[in-house]
Amino acid sequence: MTKLMTLRGLAAGWAAWLSYYCIKSWLFSHFFQRLAFRLPLAFGHGLTQGLVWWVLRLCAWVACGWVVARLDRENAPKIVLVFAASVLLWKLQILPWTWHLAVIGMGNPRYRLELVAEVMSIILPPLFALAGGVLAARAQPQSNLQPA
Repeated sequence: MTKLMTLRGLAAGWAAWLSYYCIKSWLFSHFFQRLAFRLPLAFGHGLTQGLVWWVLRLCAWVACGWVVARLDRENAPKIVLVFAASVLLWKLQILPWTWHLAVIGMGNPRYRLELVAEVMSIILPPLFALAGGVLAARAQPQSNLQPA
């Protein structure tokens, strides 16, 4: 695995994430803007609305890991691992806020659910990117099998 292949895998993974983010933002601003005030009434505030966004984001991370793994099938595990590490490093930027919530949440149960959500937002995206890489690896044809 060369440095160029690694950089290409990282660029492809982050380009896939940026594509998801731009498409989601464009769709929301052009088609769902009128529903923006009605959506909380339809889904309710809190858990259900948050779960919808979590499912969409985690599916996007799976797709990013899949794209990275399909880019270079021979070195897919290594490149997907590097991509997942870069996602983890990116997600660690919210660690100070998470620590702040942990300190506040010790005595106030109102913040505990937010703390759990913040910790999961650090842990789950890299894991789901790895899962996408595993899915891509399982979909690879086995070229070394001999016909019987």
